[in-house]
Formats: sequence, structure tokens, C-alpha cells
Amino acid sequence: MAGEPVDQFRERIKSEQRDRASSSGTAGGSVAGREQANNDHDNGADKDNDEGNDMIKIRLRDSSKFQRESAWVVKKSETMWAHLQNYANSIQANFESLRFVTHEGSRINRTDTPESLELEDDEVIDVLPMTIGGQPCLNVT
Repeated sequence: MAGEPVDQFRERIKSEQRDRASSSGTAGGSVAGREQANNDHDNGADKDNDEGNDMIKIRLRDSSKFQRESAWVVKKSETMWAHLQNYANSIQANFESLRFVTHEGSRINRTDTPESLELEDDEVIDVLPMTIGGQPCLNVT
């Protein structure tokens, strides 16, 4: 699932690997066979699967007084708008009162993707409160 926190993503991948190893019956289902299957997968032996290459980890850093930071895994070709809304919901903030800015200082728009923004793995996106004339906007309609 795109947009899920990194810890949940890793746990989901590990459980899928365990399921695949146990259902494939490698080496008669022995422990050594399952370990070999997991090692092959961990070492990138399955290069035909491009799913891992299409994913990128981004970190969202809240610059408010709480100084929160969380990591998300998203697809490179997918728009980031829904993921940013999910982040706003996770910190219980009004999405319309936040601005998401790349390290270069450009705002993230509705149609932007990690590819179009040329984001690299483990890139930081700053989450800033919306301001008008230097004053924070409390009521956005």
C-alpha cells in the first residue's frame, strides 16, 4: 500500500515473504530452505519484480513547536496529494492550513509526484503552517 508508514510497510513485506516461503515448499519445507528463500529475496535475487524500484521513502518534518517527523513509503509515479492529506489527518491538523515544501523551497501542488519533484530516497519535506503577511492563518475557509 502506498503512503503507509515505513514500519508498517516493513512488517507487511516481512509477513508476505514468510507467507511466500512457507507456501512455496522450498527444500521440502525445511527451515534451511525457508531461510535460503528469504535470503535470496533479501539479496535482490528476484530482480524481475520492479515494485521495490518504484517505491520511495520520504520523511515529512513538521516545523511547528512539536518538531514531529515521520517517514512514508510512496510510489514514485503517484501523486502525493492524498498522502499529504493522510499525514495531516494523522497529526490531527487541518490540511488546508498546512503547506508542504521540498528542500529546494518549492511548494508541492496537487499534481506533483516524487518523480516530477525529483525527490530521492529518504528526502525530507517540510510541513509549514500557512501564513498571510507573516501571521499564521487560524481559520481557513
